[in-house]
Amino acid sequence: MTALIPHYSYSGLPTVARSLLLAALTRVSELPCLVVLGDGRGLETVAQDLECLLRLLEDLPEVALALRQELRQRLPNLSLVQERPAEVLVFPAQDKELLSELSPERGVVLRRMATLDRLRQAVGPTCLLTEIDALISPLLPGDLHRRHARVLKAGERTELHVLAAALAVMGYEREEVVEEPGNFALRGGLLDVWSPVETWPCRVEFFDDEVESLRSFDPENQRSLQPLIEYRVCPAKELLLGALDQEVLAQRLKRLGDSQDVPRERREAIIETLRRGQWFHGLERLTATCYGEAAHLLEELGPRLVILPSTPLVTGRLLTFEAEVAERFDRARKTGALVTPPAEQYVAAETLRTYLLGNPGLRFDDPGIDLGPSRKLSLEAEDLTGIGGREHVMREFEGSVLAFFRTRCTLAVEHGVTPVVVTHTALQARRAAELLACDHYQVILDESRLAGGASSLEPGVSLRGKVLVTEGRLSGSVDLPHLGILLLAEQDLFGQVGRRRRQTRAREVAAEFSGDLRDGDYVVHLHHGIGRYQGLVRLSFGTAGSAENDFLLLEYRDGDKLYLPVDRMNLVQRYVGAEGGHPALDKLGGPAWERKRSKAKKEVGKIASDLVRLYARRKISEGFSFSPPDKAYLEFEAGFPYEETDQQLRAIEEVLEDMTSPTLMDRLVCGDVGFGKTEVALRATFKAVLDGKQVAFLVPTTVLCQQHYLTLKERFRDHPINVDFLSRFKLARNERTVLEQVRDGRIDVLVGTHRLLSKDVLFKDLGLLVVDEEHRFGVRHKERIKELKANLDVLTLTATPIPRTLQLSLLGLRDVSLINTPPVDRQAIRNTVARFSSGVIVEAVTRELRRGGQIFFVHNRVQDIDNLERYLLRLMPELRLTIVHGQMDEVLIEERMLAFINREVDLLLCTSIIESGLDIPNANTIIINRADCFGLSQLYQLRGRVGRSKRRGYAYFLVPEHELVTEDAQRRLEAIEEFSRLGSGFRVASRDLEIRGGGNILGEAQSGHIAAIGLELYTQLLEEEIKRMKGEDVVPEIDPVLTINIPARIPPDYVLEPGARLRLYRRFAMVETQEDLVALVEELQDRYGPLPEELENFVEIIGLKVLARAMRIKGVVVSGMVNSLQLCEHSLIDLDRLLALLHREQHRLKLTPDNSLVISSRDASSLTIFADLRWLLKEIAERDGENAV
Repeated sequence: MTALIPHYSYSGLPTVARSLLLAALTRVSELPCLVVLGDGRGLETVAQDLECLLRLLEDLPEVALALRQELRQRLPNLSLVQERPAEVLVFPAQDKELLSELSPERGVVLRRMATLDRLRQAVGPTCLLTEIDALISPLLPGDLHRRHARVLKAGERTELHVLAAALAVMGYEREEVVEEPGNFALRGGLLDVWSPVETWPCRVEFFDDEVESLRSFDPENQRSLQPLIEYRVCPAKELLLGALDQEVLAQRLKRLGDSQDVPRERREAIIETLRRGQWFHGLERLTATCYGEAAHLLEELGPRLVILPSTPLVTGRLLTFEAEVAERFDRARKTGALVTPPAEQYVAAETLRTYLLGNPGLRFDDPGIDLGPSRKLSLEAEDLTGIGGREHVMREFEGSVLAFFRTRCTLAVEHGVTPVVVTHTALQARRAAELLACDHYQVILDESRLAGGASSLEPGVSLRGKVLVTEGRLSGSVDLPHLGILLLAEQDLFGQVGRRRRQTRAREVAAEFSGDLRDGDYVVHLHHGIGRYQGLVRLSFGTAGSAENDFLLLEYRDGDKLYLPVDRMNLVQRYVGAEGGHPALDKLGGPAWERKRSKAKKEVGKIASDLVRLYARRKISEGFSFSPPDKAYLEFEAGFPYEETDQQLRAIEEVLEDMTSPTLMDRLVCGDVGFGKTEVALRATFKAVLDGKQVAFLVPTTVLCQQHYLTLKERFRDHPINVDFLSRFKLARNERTVLEQVRDGRIDVLVGTHRLLSKDVLFKDLGLLVVDEEHRFGVRHKERIKELKANLDVLTLTATPIPRTLQLSLLGLRDVSLINTPPVDRQAIRNTVARFSSGVIVEAVTRELRRGGQIFFVHNRVQDIDNLERYLLRLMPELRLTIVHGQMDEVLIEERMLAFINREVDLLLCTSIIESGLDIPNANTIIINRADCFGLSQLYQLRGRVGRSKRRGYAYFLVPEHELVTEDAQRRLEAIEEFSRLGSGFRVASRDLEIRGGGNILGEAQSGHIAAIGLELYTQLLEEEIKRMKGEDVVPEIDPVLTINIPARIPPDYVLEPGARLRLYRRFAMVETQEDLVALVEELQDRYGPLPEELENFVEIIGLKVLARAMRIKGVVVSGMVNSLQLCEHSLIDLDRLLALLHREQHRLKLTPDNSLVISSRDASSLTIFADLRWLLKEIAERDGENAV
C-alpha cells in the first residue's frame, strides 16, 4: 500500500451497480470491507443486494473476471487478493432516536448481538454493513462479552441450574416454549435455548451434571432435527445488569444523579428498580454510566476498506447528530430524567471523521467536501429500475414492461451479454422461466440453488447467449454491457415485491384451542351441557391409598361439580355462542340440556334439507366453461408481489377448476383479513375478463368499495382491463356514464356497494360475481344475490373463521376454500408498552411521518376525545388530524375514513370503531391509549390494522403515566408484546369467533340454537344430519369410559406449565390411531426427555382406549390384578373367538351378566395388566375391527 491513503469515488452509478462493485470488492480486497450508510433505511436493501450478487458472481465466472479487471485497472492502489467467499454482517443502530426514552425492539438487539459475536470471534473475512448511529452509540464491552459467551459441548460437566442462571445473566428470557432467539426453557433434565448467533435453537439433554447430548430443533413443531457437536451461546442483551456489581452500579447512578440535581426519590426509585432486576424503557440512555465507561464498535474494527454507498447522507449525518443529541439531552434534563451526558455516551463526530479518512475508501456520489479529496471514476451502466413508468416505455411499448424487457433480453443475448432474472421466491423463478421459455429463450434454472443448496452449474461454463433465472433479493435492475451482464429484478418485470412471508405449519388446531382454556372459561360437555372450567385438579377416588390422577373441574348451576378424567377431554368444547356473551349454566343431571339438544337437532334437519337440495340443484345447472390458464394469465400471476401460501395456492387452483368446469361455481373462500383472499378473487376476475366476460365485485360499505377499486386498478395496471366503481360517492353525471359503459361492455370490472344490485345496473355479458362479506348485507340484498347465483359463477369472500367441525359440515355441500395460514412475517409489527408521555407520542408520530406514512391513534372515550385532539395539535401544530367515532353520522364517518385512505389526513384519532376489514397499507403505526382497559383479543384486532404493506409496522400500547395498572391488565400487555405468534393458525381465529359469535355463519334464524348448545356441538349435529340425508350410515360414536386405579398422568415436574399439560392432555384425548399415539410419545420424549412411570401408564391407558373405541367397547376398568372390558350390543367382537377363548382360558377369563369381560392377571404390575388387556382386545376383535385398530 502506498504512503498516501487511497480514496476513490464513482458518481452517477445506479444502486445495484454500486452493490455489484461492492460484492466484487468483498471477494478480492485484502482489507475487510466496512460499508457505512447515513441511516438504517437502506441497510437491509444493500445487505440483500450483496448476498444475492455474491452468489451470482460464483455462478458467473466471466462477469467476476471482468469485475476484477475493472477494479485492478480503476483502483490501482488497493491491495487485491485471490477471490474467496466472505460473510456479510449487518450491524443496525438501535432502531430509535438517539437518547430516546423508548428501548430498542428486541429483534434489533438480538441482531446486533449476533453480529458483535461474529465480529469478536474474527472468523474469516467479513463485509460489515452499518450506519453512523450504530458506530457512535455505546454497546456491550468486549471483555464482558467474551467472559459470558460460551460454547456448549456434549460431554462437558456443568449443572443444569447453573447453565440456566448463566443464560438469565446473559439476557435470555425464560419461556414455556422456545420459539424465538433470545429465549430458553427448562423441562426436567432438558434445556432448550436459541442463541442469536445460531440459525436453529438447541436442545441440551443432561444426565446428572453432564451434558449428555445436543441437538437442533424446529421452533415451529418443537421436534429435533439433528445431533450437534457444539452450540455457541452469546449474550442476548446489550445491558447485562445481572453481570454488574450492584453496589458499584448504585454508586455510579447516585453520582450521576447528584451531578444532575435529579430528585433523590426519583434516583432511588431507579436504583431500586435495577436492584430488583427489572427493566424499564429508556434504560439504554444510562449504558455508559452502568458500565463505567462506553465501549464502541469503532474501537474494535481496525483497518478496513471503508465504502460509502451514499456519501451525502453520511456527511449530512456527521454534521447533525451531535446537535441532535445535545438538544435531546437538554429536553430530558428539563423533565428531571436521569441521562448519561452525550460526551460520555457517544463517539465524537470528529473522531468518526478521522477514522473514515484514515482508511482506504471507495465512495459513491462524493461531493468532494467534508471527507477530503478522492479520485473520480465512472462506469457504463443504465439504470432500469422502475422503467415501467418512463415515458418512452409507455410510448414505444404501450406501457408493457414485459414487452420492453423482452426486447432488452433479445439485444443482450445477441451481443453476448448474459441476462439474469432474479426473483424473490423459487415459485416465481419457475414462473419466470416458463414465461421466458414461451418466448424461445434458452433458459438456465438452477434447481439446486432454488432448493437452498450450492450451485449445480458446471464451473467455468459460459452462459453467454442464455438467460439465467435465479432466486434472490435485488433492489433494482441495471444493464452493464461492459461487464457482460443485464440484471433484471422481479419487481421491475412483474410489479412491486412485498416481503417474503414466513409460512407457518398447521398444528393440531383443536388441541391448541382447548389447551388455551383458562379458569372461568365457559365450556360445553356433550352429555351435561354448559359449565364453567375451574382448573386442573389432582384427586383419588375409592379406598384410602387409591392412586391420584388429574381431572378437569367443571362447575354447573347451583355450584354442582363434575370431575372429568383428562382422557375424556374430547367430550369438552370451548363454548362459542351466536353473539358472544356469557351463557347460563346448565343443571348437572337436569333434563333441560337434553331438551335443548333435541330442539336444536329438529331445527338442524330443516337447514340440512335446504343445503342438500341447494347442492343438488347447483350440480345440474350448466354454467359458462372458462378456458384454462394461458400465457397472459401466467404473466398476471407472476405479477403478484408476495409469495403465495400453500393454502392460498390451493384456493386459487380450486377456483380455477370450478371456473373451467361446465357446472356453476358457488365457492366460499374463508380466511382472516390479510390472508390473501382478495388475490384469489383477482385471479378469478382476470381469467373471466380474459375470456370476454364482465365481473361484478360486490362489497358491503362505501369505504371498502373505494379500497377494492384502488386495489384492482393497481393490480390490473399493466393489463388492458377497465375497472370502475358505483357507490354513494360517484357523482350523478359520472354514474350515468358508468351505467352506459357497463351496458356497452366497455367496463370489464365494476366494483360497488348494494347499488350494484339495483335493476338499472345492466351488464352486457356478466360472467362472475364476487361477493365480499355476504353476511353484512341486508335481507333484501341477500335475496337479490340469491337470484343472481341461479345462473352465474359466484365467488364469496369472508373473514369469519370456520371451526373444524363446520368445515366438515359444509364439505361437499358448499364448496369451501380455507386459508388459515397467515402470510405476514411474525416479526412484522414491533410492539412497545410505555407510559403515556408527550415524548413517546411525538417520537412515534414523527417516525411514521418521516417515512411518508400515517397513524391510527385509538382513544376509546368519546366524551373526551376532543380534549385529546387539542393536546395532539398543541404538541404537533402541523399535524393533519381527523376524528372518527361510532356516535357520528355514518356519512361523515365514511367521508373522513376516505380522506384517511386517500392520504389527505396524517393521523386518524378514533375509538375502537376502526373497520376490521379495512386494509390501509400506508398506515403503519398505531397508538392505543389506555391499552390496559382493552381485552387481549381487542388489542390483537387493533394491532392488526398496521403492518400490512412492505413497511415495518409499529404498535404503541400506552398506559397511564401515574396510575397503577392492574395485574390482569399487565398480563394482557405482556402477552400482546409476544402475541405475534398467535397470528398463526387457528387460535386467534377461534378467539375472534368466540368474541364475535357464530350467528353470522349459518344465518340469524339459527342463532338461538347456537346460543343454547354452542357452535361446535350445533355444527356436529348438522354434520350428522347431512350425512343421514345423503344416505350415509351414521353410527353413534362410543367413547369408552376408563376407570383407572393406578397412577397415570403427566407429572407436573415433567411438564411444568399447566397450560402445556392441558394441551397435551387434549392431544392425547384426540388420538385416533396407534400411529398417532406413537408419534405423540416420540415428540414428548424428544421435547421433555424419557417418560416417567406415571406417564408411561397414561400412554398405555390411551393405547387401550384407542383399541376399545375402534371395537366399540363401552369401558375399560384398570384396578390391579382383576380388570375388565365393558361390552355392549354394538361392540365389534368375534363371538366365536370370544366363546372359544372363554373355554380355553376359563381359569382367568369370565363373562358376567352385565356384559363385563373380566380378566385376572398373575400380578398387579402395570406391565402385566396392560399386556393382558391388549392381548384380550386383539384376541376378540372382529377381523375388520382389528384392521381398523
